[in-house]
Amino acid sequence: MVLSKLLQPGSAVRAAADHEKLGCCTLVAIIVMALSGHVPQEPSRWQNWYKLDRDWWQQANNWHAKGCWATILAALERLGPAQLQLDWSGQELALTPGRWHIIQEWTADYSSGHTYLIYVTDTGQIRKVDSNERRGYRNILYPHWSRFGKLAAVVTLSRLD
Repeated sequence: MVLSKLLQPGSAVRAAADHEKLGCCTLVAIIVMALSGHVPQEPSRWQNWYKLDRDWWQQANNWHAKGCWATILAALERLGPAQLQLDWSGQELALTPGRWHIIQEWTADYSSGHTYLIYVTDTGQIRKVDSNERRGYRNILYPHWSRFGKLAAVVTLSRLD
């Protein structure tokens, strides 16, 4: 499945994202499930995605510092081989143009985190796809990537577009 098509209005992913304001890990888990070919008959409710693989879903939807990289590890488990970068320094990570990346960030004390997807265009612009329970789904093109966290893990996905 091509990731850019999953993000279009009318897709199974957008049915869920447009139905309610999803948490960041929930949106990423839905995208990962769709990429791996696991889509419920009624995709607009996140609970239907959860029912497809409850054990995996619980790992992918980590909202706490305990097991802080569980979302990234769940994505790797579901999608197979990918390039994984971990950064403990807070420095800029290398992102691959023309590829999607799953990014999970935490503050230095693990009190706050965020998980999202980024696509780097050939001109270096950044398409960031994320969600949170306050603002909901967002798909925005930025001139550059601004990290919020001090600690980050990045999965560079196999070519999906």
